[in-house]
Amino acid sequence: MQQWNAAVQRELPGQQTLTVAYVGSKGTHLSQSVNLNQAMPGDGSVASRRRWPQHATVNLFQSAGVSSYHSLQATLAKRFAQGVSYNLGYTYSHYLDMGSQGGNGASPISLISIANQSIYKGNAEQDLRHQFRGTFQYELPFGPGKRYLSQGEQRCARGLDAQRRHLDVHWHSLHGDRAQYAQHWRRELGGPDGQRDSTEQRAYLARWFDDGAFNNPGFRMWGNGGRNTLFGPGTNQWDFSVFKNFQVRETMRLQFRTEMFNAFNTPQFNNPASAIGSTNTGRISSAGSETTLQRTQRQVQFALKLIF
Repeated sequence: MQQWNAAVQRELPGQQTLTVAYVGSKGTHLSQSVNLNQAMPGDGSVASRRRWPQHATVNLFQSAGVSSYHSLQATLAKRFAQGVSYNLGYTYSHYLDMGSQGGNGASPISLISIANQSIYKGNAEQDLRHQFRGTFQYELPFGPGKRYLSQGEQRCARGLDAQRRHLDVHWHSLHGDRAQYAQHWRRELGGPDGQRDSTEQRAYLARWFDDGAFNNPGFRMWGNGGRNTLFGPGTNQWDFSVFKNFQVRETMRLQFRTEMFNAFNTPQFNNPASAIGSTNTGRISSAGSETTLQRTQRQVQFALKLIF
């Protein structure tokens, strides 16, 4: 793995600092696995179309994977002064690899012909093309030396996170030969880009992308579609907190906090169903992740913190 970066930083009026950086990396000889006993698409039993019919999956672990990452990162920060501070960051990046998932440190190559592994190089699952994060802190005019409630100190903080993720498209089990061998099919691209523009995407969650742009590759044929060619819904989340400090003793403070996550209760939709041929193809049917407490609906919590 090779990494490099370069950055330029400049101080601006108003106690602000602007940093613009390029960050890149390149991976070679990465671990991955290939099923040497892959069944070819077509009719007949799965076993009859394998190189060794008496066996199922036969994985070859090899150091042939590659990856590349390039990004432009810009940060504007303001030191706390006159009751205000903020840190705004924007990243434009592109991350390519030959498989971003799998166990035992090896990324699997599947759903494609092992004779054409280069087609599996595409947008990584972790590729976030546009990402904006911001934190804002504002000291309310309450507390010692302030206009109101001089007994304590009160502050307000906000955070914003916005990003988008990729989704992959493949064939769903239907009937005939596809019912038996759907896991070995790769979609065949046809027509214009199958993805709707941003306005339509938000208006038609029942059909996030046009499945008509993906064609059946044909009998005993592998598709030529790339991996992770579409974008799923983005994440747009605002977090908000207010806290007030009460001086208990000279070296002791009691802090009361109110914190809201996803304060505006913005729906954080998950990726749509991407199996071509399914009744739910292109449909978004869920939002957030309750089990991991990520991208969830609005949550409010209160806390007392003793600082000494």
